[in-house]
Amino acid sequence: MAQPVSPALAADPFKAISDAIVSHKKNNSEEETKRVEELILDMAKQLAQQKNVASLQALLVASRLFCESVPRAKAGKIVRALVEQCLSIDQGKEEKIVLVQECVDWASNNKQEYLRRTLQARLTRLFNDLHEPVKAQKSAAALIHELRKLEDKELLIEVSVEESKSSFLLKNYTKAKASLLIAKTNANAAYVYAPLQAALDMQSGILSMYCDKDFHTAFSYFFEVIK
Repeated sequence: MAQPVSPALAADPFKAISDAIVSHKKNNSEEETKRVEELILDMAKQLAQQKNVASLQALLVASRLFCESVPRAKAGKIVRALVEQCLSIDQGKEEKIVLVQECVDWASNNKQEYLRRTLQARLTRLFNDLHEPVKAQKSAAALIHELRKLEDKELLIEVSVEESKSSFLLKNYTKAKASLLIAKTNANAAYVYAPLQAALDMQSGILSMYCDKDFHTAFSYFFEVIK
C-alpha cells in the first residue's frame, strides 16, 4: 500500500520527487527504493485523477533517472504504470502515439530490451485502439519476428492477437485467422493471464461470427469473456 502523501509532496510535488531521487542516489537501500517508487506512483495516480496529462508526461521523464538506478524489472513496472496512466486520459491520437514511441526509444537507448518489447507491444495495441490497422500490422510484424527467436510466448500471444485484430480491420480475414492460430498454438504451451485470455477469446468469437458465420461457437467464446 502506498504511503500517505507527505506535506512536501502536496506542496511541491516535482521538487519532492526530485529530492527523493537525489536522496536515493546517496542511499539506495531497499526501503528507500520502495519509498521513492511509491512517491512516483502515488503522484502519477493523483495527476491522472486530475487529468493533468502534461504533468504526468513531465513525471514520466523526471522519473527516468530513478529508473536507471533500480533493477530493470522495477524500472519496467514504473514506466509501464506511468504510460498507462497517461493513456487513460483523453488526448489526441498523435499525442498518445508519440508518448509511447518515445518511451520505446528511451528503453532501446538504455538497452532495456524486455521493457522495449513490452512497450512496443503496447504501441501495437494502441494503434488498433486508435483505428490505425496499417501501423499496427507493421509494428506487430517486426515484433513477432523478434519474439519467435526469443521464444517469449506470452508476449508473442499478445502481439499475435493484435496482428489478428489489425488484419480483420483491413478485411484480410485469412491473415486474421492465421495470426489467431499462432496465438492459440502458443497459448496451449504457456501460462496466459486472464486479460490476455479474454482478448484471445474475444478475437476468436469475432472471427467465428464474421468469417465463419458460426454463431454458436462465437457465443461460447463471448460467454467465456464475460466469465
